[in-house]
Amino acid sequence: MTTARYTLALLILGIWSCTSPVVRQTRLSPLPPSPADTAIAIASPTTTDLAALPPLTAALPYAPVLQKLQQRGVPQAFIQLLATHPKVRFDEKFTRINVLGTSRKPDYSHFYSERAVQRCLRFLKQHDSLLQAVEQQYHVPKEIIVAILYVETKLGSYTGKHHIPSVFLSVAMADDSMYLAKNRERLRAQFQGSPTELAALEQKLVKRSRRKAQWALQELEALSQLYLQRGIDVFSLYGSWAGAFGYAQFLPSSFLRWAVDGNQDGQVDLFSFPDATHSIAAYLKAHGWGKSARQQRKAIYAYNHSQDYVTAVQTLAKKLSDRYP
Repeated sequence: MTTARYTLALLILGIWSCTSPVVRQTRLSPLPPSPADTAIAIASPTTTDLAALPPLTAALPYAPVLQKLQQRGVPQAFIQLLATHPKVRFDEKFTRINVLGTSRKPDYSHFYSERAVQRCLRFLKQHDSLLQAVEQQYHVPKEIIVAILYVETKLGSYTGKHHIPSVFLSVAMADDSMYLAKNRERLRAQFQGSPTELAALEQKLVKRSRRKAQWALQELEALSQLYLQRGIDVFSLYGSWAGAFGYAQFLPSSFLRWAVDGNQDGQVDLFSFPDATHSIAAYLKAHGWGKSARQQRKAIYAYNHSQDYVTAVQTLAKKLSDRYP
């Protein structure tokens, strides 16, 4: 196969994932209620934000998404903000990249280069007491936690530049007939195979588009909970093209389930190392981290559905454990 044919086939068939970590592709259960006593480090919405907003307009390119959110029972106040907030923009590229993926299979080898190892060793030394405490609490090795932090965001140095609500609003349009047609044309232009193979991939494309659109709607629901119930200003959140944010690159739904107030300051902030490291460990433990190699690979795979990602994390962690006292 050519590279384009190979990459598109594997992505649409779901054999490998090029999404950000903790971007779950499976159907999610209903989101849990947020704890009333959990405070958040980001600014809370004000009464002015939620009052006297203009009605929805059918002229918005993502108006169908707002209608679906209404049908799902998302509070009108949040929907109106999605319709009127100056930072919210529809961007067609998110309907493309979240369905078709990137143009080539990711290369993870640079994540365990000597330069990467040296950076992580310095981080381990700098945050030794924190990482030791996290390891003791969750029984997840500190080297694994640091390896995930590095593969995710280069230890917090790059967390993404994409506006999170805009990402999900755009992806939720992926099953719209216009964008389905455009993605189908892109697939046909890049794929070099038999007509039978192409027809099968086009069917997969439609199913994947519908699944991604439903997934985006659920993440928008989670954003509404973060904003209205927990007080996070989600309209100031930026992250990956797949909608993940923070040093640990959690989705909104992942935040609701597994984000941890690691330093017990009454705030959950994934742009802080105490909360990010505790949250990574909590996520892995919740997804079956154990003593066996199979349990460990399975837990890391839950973080990102890519065997290459799992191998990169474990390779980097092994190099760190061999050289860190």
